[in-house]
Order: sequence, then structure tokens, then C-alpha cells
Amino acid sequence: MTATRAIIIDNPRLFDSAHDALRFAFLFSGQQYPMTIMGKMMRGCIGSGRGLSGLDGAAQSGMILGMLAELSMTHQSAITARYADEGDKRFMQAVNKLSMEPSIAPAGLSHRLERQALVARYFGHRVNLGEVAEKIGVHRNTVGQHNRVIRERLDAIESLAYNQIADIMLARELIYKA
Repeated sequence: MTATRAIIIDNPRLFDSAHDALRFAFLFSGQQYPMTIMGKMMRGCIGSGRGLSGLDGAAQSGMILGMLAELSMTHQSAITARYADEGDKRFMQAVNKLSMEPSIAPAGLSHRLERQALVARYFGHRVNLGEVAEKIGVHRNTVGQHNRVIRERLDAIESLAYNQIADIMLARELIYKA
């Protein structure tokens, strides 16, 4: 009689950090189709062995994104804008929500287009400050000053949002470290 060995997983955590978990959740494609049996046999082994493909991956992605609901709308938007692709509608929705947040705008900045452009720039969208200044009819230096203030305020908001979501993931044993 042959003895079988059971592998006991002492630590069920799937991700090394909150960054890895969020990146996975936002980049997981919802447009995946189930493979045929023949396709599964031909592909061989794939993945990390963590079961994060197919329906399991979709479920894990959904659970991670569901954790964002525990954050304030501002913090949800900051995380979404950081991790969603620029072409994703979630990115622009998050940028729009953040641009409407009163705490990010310096005193006297009331032009919505400028706020949207500067928030999008902070999250990696290519924005020319000179073009923004020309569109809204102010000096380029003014837009540059507003950009610095908004960047500092978004740094604080994003840092707080990341720490909060990392604490939630750590408490639920999804990640190894915050």
C-alpha cells in the first residue's frame, strides 16, 4: 500500500503585499472564456499554483475590489485611479470624483477642467500644463503652482487610502505584509 502525502498550507495568504493584490484585482480580465478540455490538456501547467485563474481568479478579484467598499469614496477613488488602466472607464470616474473633492483644490481654484487635468496627471495621464493654462486662460506658472498643491494633497490622500486597504487585507490574512 502506498502512502499519500497531504500538503498542509500553514499560511493561506495569496499576495505578498496590498500592492500586488490590488494590481491583480484591477488587471484581472473579466473577458476570459473557459477553456475546452483539449485546450487545458495542451497548455500544460500555468500560473503560480495559487489558483488565481478562471473563475477562482475572478472571485478573488471581486473579493479584493469588494474590500474597497470599506473605504470612503475619496479613498476608493484614489486607489482606483492608481490601479485601474487609463483606458478603463473606472479610471476617469475616479479622477472625476477626486477632482470634485474640496480638500484637494487650493484656495481660488475653481476651474473643473484644470482640477481634472491635474488629478489625471498625478495618476500618470500625460497632461501638458501649458496647454491646460491656455485652455482655461491663466498663466502657466499658476497652473504649475496649483499642480504642486494638488500633488501634495493627493499624496496624503493616497497614502492614507493605501494604508487603510493594506490594514484590511492584513486583518483578513490576504497579504503577508502591509
